[in-house]
Amino acid sequence: MRQLRKILEYSLESRLSLREVAKLAGASNTTISEYLARFRNSGITYQDRLSLNDQQLIELFEEKKEADSEAYKALVSLFPTYKVRLKKKGMTRQLLREEYRRDHPDGYLYSQFCHHFRTWRDSLDVTMHQNHESGDMRFRFATLKFPFGQFRIFLKRYATSTDRS
Repeated sequence: MRQLRKILEYSLESRLSLREVAKLAGASNTTISEYLARFRNSGITYQDRLSLNDQQLIELFEEKKEADSEAYKALVSLFPTYKVRLKKKGMTRQLLREEYRRDHPDGYLYSQFCHHFRTWRDSLDVTMHQNHESGDMRFRFATLKFPFGQFRIFLKRYATSTDRS
């Protein structure tokens, strides 16, 4: 929190350049410029910033996640039915997306629709690696028998068919 206050002080009060602020704060230029852009977009003046406590300042700079948006929640609620419908012949993601856009005109475009669907689908397929010590599965297959009788019949037929040619 102290770091964030120093960044604002260096850039707004001391009028240092972005590179100088980044060097003093020990952060990248991109990080500093993002923080300053968020501060400018908040509409709060530098003097108002002095009256904010730490929690209010954190909320000011906290990045809003896409998962919290209503549009994203509406899209994700449709994914289970879309997954089932995609298994049917002739159904494509493009057709599903067109249907989604009819119902939600201000919704996601195709690339974002596919990205979110793929991310959701991949989160469902959970796999687990199981370690097995050597020989612990040998008894499981001990009762299986190879059909030697059928193999002998095959060999006899093959041997007789090659002798005639």
